[in-house]
Amino acid sequence: MASLEALGLQNGGKLEVEVYFNLDVSVHGKGKGYQRNVEVGPEELMDIIETRVSFVRMFTQRGFQIYAPDQDRVFEHGELGTILFRDSSLKNNSKLVLLEPVKVRLDEDGEPIMEDSEGDEEMDGGEGGEDEMNEEGGEDE
Repeated sequence: MASLEALGLQNGGKLEVEVYFNLDVSVHGKGKGYQRNVEVGPEELMDIIETRVSFVRMFTQRGFQIYAPDQDRVFEHGELGTILFRDSSLKNNSKLVLLEPVKVRLDEDGEPIMEDSEGDEEMDGGEGGEDEMNEEGGEDE
């Protein structure tokens, strides 16, 4: 590191500093091929990561969300073009993780299905057992 005297600035002068910080961008559940470290400036809009990290645009177009685990915050794709990094509360070495959208299955009425498919099969099996009991009971009578 240089001192002001070594730079010839001990009696005053102008010193310009460029500030930047690094972000770790990755896709949840994907390998090292989808992990990048990107350098950004505080005065840049957050949407710059779409051009600096090749896979971000591809995954956001598929509905993936940009999640900052340190802040427990999801950045909506539409707001990236309006937020400067300095206003995002991200810091040097912050992580951004692209998360797959939650897939919701709908029943025939368009209502979300809350149970997994195994639970549905068990219910079907139980109903079949009752039918068999009724048939057997009918034969005994």
